[in-house]
Amino acid sequence: MLNKIDELAIKKEWTIEKKSTPKFDLPESIVNRYGSFPADWTEFISNIDSFINQVETVWFLCSKDYKEQDENSFRWNEWELTSLQAAADDKDEECQDNIRQFWDAHLPIVLSVGNGYEYYAIRLSDGFIVYGYEPEFEEYEEVAKSFTEFAEKIISGEIDL
Repeated sequence: MLNKIDELAIKKEWTIEKKSTPKFDLPESIVNRYGSFPADWTEFISNIDSFINQVETVWFLCSKDYKEQDENSFRWNEWELTSLQAAADDKDEECQDNIRQFWDAHLPIVLSVGNGYEYYAIRLSDGFIVYGYEPEFEEYEEVAKSFTEFAEKIISGEIDL
């Protein structure tokens, strides 16, 4: 898997920072919320500190991104929070519950602000990678059967980040 990430960084000319020592260090709140994670993504998150495109509009979420952040920056669950706020503004509790259920089952792994707000997430029930975008973040399409296939499709140009 790490060879694919290196190949991706070179091909796309992305900035990558690797951890000096591999370590799975997601916050306990993330582990408690989502439980187990696909092995190929776990390898990625355990070895990479930062992975971002040259113009800083698309980035893979890494361990530090899942830790609490300043409200003035994009948080790992920004699109969930945006959807929940819209539903709260509409006083739609059923919609809020549906949004929470969706995001409890989908872990965001890539955020993009280059062409509007977009994301890629792991559907934890089967490891598929899904893609969604504003304004209805919870509507999505399946793009890969695994994180490894997702990386391969980016390298081949089938998925353009």
